[in-house]
Amino acid sequence: MIQDSTQFFQVLPVHFDLQQRISRMIRSGYRNRNPMERGHWQRMDKQIRSLPLSTAILKNSARPQPSGFSIIGLPGVGKSSSIEGLLSLYPQVIFHSKYSRREFTCSQITWLKLETPFDGSVKGICLQFFEAIDDILGTNYYVNAKGKNTDELLFQMARIAAIHGLGTLVIDEIQRLSNVQSGGAGRMLSFFVQLSNTIGVPVVMVGTPRARAVLSGQFHQIRRGMGQGDLFWDRMPKGTWIDKDDESGIPGVWQLFVEALWAYQYTRTQTPVTAELADTLYDQTQGIVDIAAKLYMLAQSRVIATSADGREPLTADVIRSVAIDCLREAQPVLTALRMGDTRVLSLYEDMKPLDLNDLMQQELKRQAELPLIEQSDETTSDGDGTSVAANTSAADNESHREKQNKAPSRARRRKPPGKHYEEDDLRQSLNVGAKNTVSPAVQLRQAGHIESTEQRTAA
Repeated sequence: MIQDSTQFFQVLPVHFDLQQRISRMIRSGYRNRNPMERGHWQRMDKQIRSLPLSTAILKNSARPQPSGFSIIGLPGVGKSSSIEGLLSLYPQVIFHSKYSRREFTCSQITWLKLETPFDGSVKGICLQFFEAIDDILGTNYYVNAKGKNTDELLFQMARIAAIHGLGTLVIDEIQRLSNVQSGGAGRMLSFFVQLSNTIGVPVVMVGTPRARAVLSGQFHQIRRGMGQGDLFWDRMPKGTWIDKDDESGIPGVWQLFVEALWAYQYTRTQTPVTAELADTLYDQTQGIVDIAAKLYMLAQSRVIATSADGREPLTADVIRSVAIDCLREAQPVLTALRMGDTRVLSLYEDMKPLDLNDLMQQELKRQAELPLIEQSDETTSDGDGTSVAANTSAADNESHREKQNKAPSRARRRKPPGKHYEEDDLRQSLNVGAKNTVSPAVQLRQAGHIESTEQRTAA
């Protein structure tokens, strides 16, 4: 249950902009592709045969402006999940039997999303295209494509896209084209643009800032396929926190996100979201939603496992401590973002995505070594009676913890030997799972705390 916070989706202003672009793009792409029009298929076949070889690089020429666009943003800001969520609003396949009172049999694919292979190869993305079509329609395009060279695959890819009336093609992780040997990225981008020009399929390219080197290097090609401009997906701005009783103010994007995220709280005592907690979460994650959701989840896991009095309050100090312990690999980039140090940011091609399973396993091992936390005199209480830690820095906490370890007689933290929870306590199940190297989800399911899909179906 605690991992639900990493799966939620909050609609934000950027999603409205993206939805409008996708809607315009798909409709514009179909405008000149009426399959019932006289001579449509003959014209389409001629255009496909006119596609240049994969070794050709396109030159500028006067052509209709395609309606595709590109999305560039930091890893973890929600590009891929947002694209997938918005595309899911459209039926991926429409099975036609009649059109305009005439018999018309066609399996129309409105959208298709692919990932650039790690090696950025043209052949790899062609085979991935055939495999994706087969998964959707149950066809055998992938088997028939084996053994063909790259040029044959490109022609076949364009033909299949025309036959099934592909509405839009989304290519994610486009920055991987930077791994292609000299000329490879240009040939791949040339094909995408030509695909849009010849048969009218809009192409959306999604990538991290490292993709800028690829796109800027092929500027005259890629800009021909960007009929709706580029969308730079920046991290969330912090904005100003607006209290609930302030009817004149408008909450910022970060406040909307945090208030929605806070609903996924599973601690015994519900800690209300405050400006201090929201500011701390932003400072430790710099507005990157993927990191924020995972840090919030790990902070809950920490207080559930280490609270001595069972109240399990979420505090700013807990968030800082978990960020120091669990976000070590991301700290150099987060610090550079916090300081606005573009020189340091330029040293990092991309941020490595955080692996949730690794983070949970590391946190469970760390919790087994942490002492239980008791309420101290340094903890104050807000108006709702919720415990809120005093304003001390994470560095002060580390120093205080070292002093406590040296002077256990005066320590406010204690770790009773052989501490065990009740059998039905979630913490006991998580401790057992950590010792047996079993993932939290599997352990909670085995202990009967959560139901499996089979159990829900049977019920």
